[in-house]
Amino acid sequence: MIGRLNHVAIAVPDLEAAIAQYRDTLGAEVGPPQEEPDHGVTVVFIALPNTKIELLYPLGQNSPITGFLEKNPAGGIHHMCYEVPDIIAARDQLQGAGARVLGNGTPKIGAHGNPVIFLNPGDFSGTLIELEEIKLMERDLMKILKIDKKNANTLNALGYSLTIHTQRYDEAYSLIYEAHLYDPGSAAILDSLAWVEYKRGNYVNALKFAESSYARDKDKEIVLHYCQILVKNKSYNKLRTVIKIESERNIDEEVFIEKLKAMSNAIPL
Repeated sequence: MIGRLNHVAIAVPDLEAAIAQYRDTLGAEVGPPQEEPDHGVTVVFIALPNTKIELLYPLGQNSPITGFLEKNPAGGIHHMCYEVPDIIAARDQLQGAGARVLGNGTPKIGAHGNPVIFLNPGDFSGTLIELEEIKLMERDLMKILKIDKKNANTLNALGYSLTIHTQRYDEAYSLIYEAHLYDPGSAAILDSLAWVEYKRGNYVNALKFAESSYARDKDKEIVLHYCQILVKNKSYNKLRTVIKIESERNIDEEVFIEKLKAMSNAIPL
């Protein structure tokens, strides 16, 4: 069931000191602090060749890390995180085998933007275990990029997958923009840039990329993304024009026409 070790989490009483220790003393690549209010922690990820270290520091009055540090004032290993391809299937299989899932069993979004659950340490030799859903497609695409770092189609596929399946929008943007640098004329990549900027709330930039994509290709997904972005930018005259043109062009596509009609409902009377 479980895949590779995603990270080892270490609770620390002094986040800045721990960052300096890993960065300056151990010479590791240390990421920026990320606040995770849903989990009551501030996290810092440290990249290693074969896995990651996650530094945990309490955030808020009810942080679960506070009690751990009271028992372990110098800090220590808090949990291990393993990857699974399907978090719900893993949860159901574990519960069927008698393992206890902490909380109500509903996955939360973790620091990587992926669904996670935690397992009761009493069932696993006193070790708190986190399971994180990593889609197999992401792992496969990463393998391709290790061989061909400049593969624009793979960079775009990975970035777009992150955009629609996770909340890792900044990471997705970096991947898609790199793909754009290698293939600036690709309508698919321009559409991906438009959609990730839409997700990031950068609606003006999203419109710029969407218009460039639509000018090159009238693919239905590109059209629908363009219309949604026009709505956010309140470009209603342009939206009317696009809906009219595409409705006439795709007159026999009933499902697509219904989606365009739903877009038209956003236009003020």
